[in-house]
Amino acid sequence: MRVFSQNTKRGIIGFDEAQILARLKNFDFRGLIQEIIDTYTNISLIFTGSMLGLLVNYLNPSPDRHNFMRGARIITLGRWSIEEGVEYLKR
Repeated sequence: MRVFSQNTKRGIIGFDEAQILARLKNFDFRGLIQEIIDTYTNISLIFTGSMLGLLVNYLNPSPDRHNFMRGARIITLGRWSIEEGVEYLKR
């Protein structure tokens, strides 16, 4: 992470279907996420997933949790229609 941060002006790390992080039994990624947020200010984290409620609950701040989402922006995208999906795949 340090090397990535030092070699880029602005970096992005993406986690697709990130709600899976909440389901892992033996590792809690929230400490690592907090470390990245606090230490590498030129790195942005993007979490995507089809189960928004589970993802937000995992990352959401509350009095008894770390404050992971203090700078979060939630963007909700609508589902594609079948026609839109087919058209995208044709391109």
